[in-house]
Amino acid sequence: MPKHDKISDENMRSLFIQARGEMAEGKGTEAVHTLSDAFVSLLKMKPEITNAEAKPGAEYVAKEWTEVFSAELQWPRLGANLIPESIEAGEPKIEFEADQFSISEAMMYYEFAIDTAIQYEV
Repeated sequence: MPKHDKISDENMRSLFIQARGEMAEGKGTEAVHTLSDAFVSLLKMKPEITNAEAKPGAEYVAKEWTEVFSAELQWPRLGANLIPESIEAGEPKIEFEADQFSISEAMMYYEFAIDTAIQYEV
């Protein structure tokens, strides 16, 4: 069973299906933008994600992340970066620092976003 079949929210599932299709067509950049939209929607749908406790022994990426995210909730920082201040403001936002993304980068975003969605039973 594909992972997206485990997503019960129809709109969220359609974003993951769209991203898979974009990756299959070699459109890494489009897929990362779709996945960014999906993850921002997920954070709005399930704000408790940002308040999850870090697992014992987990390390934080950078000091500023400790105030917002646990180590297990680290959205990849490969050029589509989640802005911690946007979480604090209650309006999650992803800022794009890269113009293009590879399929392997898109797959990292896909795996992180879909695993988080499944974990939080969306």
